[in-house]
Amino acid sequence: MYISVERESKVITGKSLRNLSKLVPEGLTLAVHLDLPDSTITGLGFDAISNGLSMSDVTYKILLYWKRMCKDKKDGAVNSLTNALRDMGREEIANIVFERHRDNKELTPEAFTPLFTTYQ
Repeated sequence: MYISVERESKVITGKSLRNLSKLVPEGLTLAVHLDLPDSTITGLGFDAISNGLSMSDVTYKILLYWKRMCKDKKDGAVNSLTNALRDMGREEIANIVFERHRDNKELTPEAFTPLFTTYQ
């Protein structure tokens, strides 16, 4: 008898979320689109200000909190994240997250290279 262990998607590992947070500094906006409770958003915002965190650190904390709250750490979480990014107008980033999930790969800085070559 096999016991299947549901692994989280590679695009929501800590390392992947750290890389994503560097590209989406609007963490509090992202939190709203991820449907986090207002009290949580306020708490994370105050925590960030009082600790002098950078915007990407705020986004990272929000993403880690959101991930802990997710029941489905695979397709459900990825769909929620990509929908939130699209709602924010970050279509290109959402597409990369979706493609990396589909290919079972982490989000690396190199994964986002097409974004930087597009705007130069």
